Order: sequence, then C-alpha cells, then structure tokens
Amino acid sequence: MHIAVPSRPEVTQQDGYFHAGATSAIADSAGGHAASTLFSENTSVLTVEYKINLLALPLAITSRPWERS
Repeated sequence: MHIAVPSRPEVTQQDGYFHAGATSAIADSAGGHAASTLFSENTSVLTVEYKINLLALPLAITSRPWERS
C-alpha cells in the first residue's frame, strides 16, 4: 500500500506549508489499512480516536514559502 498526496495549494495552509489536516488524514488512512491486515476479510475497521503531534517540518516538503519571490 502506498498513500501519497501531492503538495499543491489546495492542501497547504496560509503560510504555504502542507496542512496538518491533510497529514492527519494520511496517517488515519495508513493506520486503518494497517489495522485491516490483522483481521479477517469480512471485518471492517473504524477509527474511533487518534492523536497526532507534529513537531517539525517534514523533510520531503516541496513548497518553500520562505523562497517566495
């Protein structure tokens, strides 16, 4: 499984960084897919609660708002 969201204006926040809501959605989807591998095929998984702490900018960031012209 590979989950990717390209960096583009629709998924950035006011300073041009990738929005934490999009990052959280990717984490939730990845966690759901991983959890589904632990159960039988006829079972579904559902996120009830999760917490995410974003401590630094990701290394793979492609938009650099500090280099705006």
